[in-house]
Amino acid sequence: MLRRLALGLGLALGLSTGAGAVDYVAGTGPLSDADFYRLVACGAPPGGACQSRPIAWPAPERRDLRVALEGRDAGFPAWLGRVVAGAVIHAVQEINGAGADLRLRLVPAGSGADIRIYLRDIPYGGTITGTGLSALDGTPLQIARFSLNWSLDREIRRGVILISRDLRADEAHSVLLEELVQSMGLRWDIRDPAYRGRSIFDEDSNLVRRLSGQDRTALRMHYGARR
Repeated sequence: MLRRLALGLGLALGLSTGAGAVDYVAGTGPLSDADFYRLVACGAPPGGACQSRPIAWPAPERRDLRVALEGRDAGFPAWLGRVVAGAVIHAVQEINGAGADLRLRLVPAGSGADIRIYLRDIPYGGTITGTGLSALDGTPLQIARFSLNWSLDREIRRGVILISRDLRADEAHSVLLEELVQSMGLRWDIRDPAYRGRSIFDEDSNLVRRLSGQDRTALRMHYGARR
């Protein structure tokens, strides 16, 4: 399984000019829509400068982004894999229902998906191995991690999501929604009591299962509203 995973990821990110994993910005209270968007899109604190260049899926590809559960390690519980599969369906529906000018579509494994999800036999805090990607191998996997590849003109080309075997079933919907939303290019979390348990970008909880409020607004600001 590890060899097949490495081959799959190598194909997906062979032309990578960058990779990203979630980071966060500390806040001190509710933000305006514009400040919230800049924080999750480029890591800008309120009134401050961006910490990373904004990236996004290009048109027309973003209107048919293919998502696949690409592989499950033998040590990843089969029952939890079924929970994750349901959570992926839910996350795709939430993103598609947010009103942004993008649409995700579930496709079978092995069909060349734009975003590939792998269920790994790695415990919480364990070291990622066997992917063949320098941005991932040798780094810790908490509950989930995403990696993106983008071009020099900041257009996302491929995405990979890794899920730990220690994912809690009751957090699966929140975790998969967060990873897929951040794979849209909104890569930064927020650490702020004002957003605790209220935003999918909350650094300190996995409680949010729906896209609403400023989370939906940020997605529409990043891609425009669907016409």
